[in-house]
Amino acid sequence: MNNWKSLLDSVSDLAYTFVNESSVLLTWTAPYTLDNVPITGYYIVNGLVNITTTNDNTNITLSDTNPDPCVLNNVSVSPINDAGIGSSNDIGFYYVTVPRSVEEAGFSIITFNETTANVSLNIPITLDCTGEAPENASIAIQCNETGVVYDITELVEYTAQPRNITGSVPVPLYEECNISIVFSNEAGISEPFTLAFGKYSVITYVLSIIII
Repeated sequence: MNNWKSLLDSVSDLAYTFVNESSVLLTWTAPYTLDNVPITGYYIVNGLVNITTTNDNTNITLSDTNPDPCVLNNVSVSPINDAGIGSSNDIGFYYVTVPRSVEEAGFSIITFNETTANVSLNIPITLDCTGEAPENASIAIQCNETGVVYDITELVEYTAQPRNITGSVPVPLYEECNISIVFSNEAGISEPFTLAFGKYSVITYVLSIIII
């Protein structure tokens, strides 16, 4: 019987999924090994923290009590057998935090008449870190009697070029309405930014978002 043993190749399909703002689920696929040379665990290097598991589970949850969305986290995973620690596979990620709320917006009514208003909104978003970038912008229009008359979510590109979102929305005539804007990413949803509008039956908006 051949009992020859050697170090294992690296894991494959190494990936991460955010559980919340301070936890990440790391998953991978085990390398091939012979039946008589089982994987006894994994050696995981997470920054300055080294973790050695003692089973063949192909996932682990990493947590940070005070994650910094500005810091790139580099993690490596290596399989272990009786011959020692095998080759490593690496991955990097930023912890994600809830996007900031819109703090200010340039607002102008371009044209209007008795029933229609054309509205332009310019929203600058200044990021300190990659981890706080919004992934989606949700726009809702709600009126005081009818309730929500419009609700849409748009993908927001992480780019220094303006991202224009446009729409034309019929609203009940002679009701007080407002437009609400929230940003979201994997960590959660920002506080809403709300602007009130007059009594029009159609609101045509141009929402210009620039992330810098």
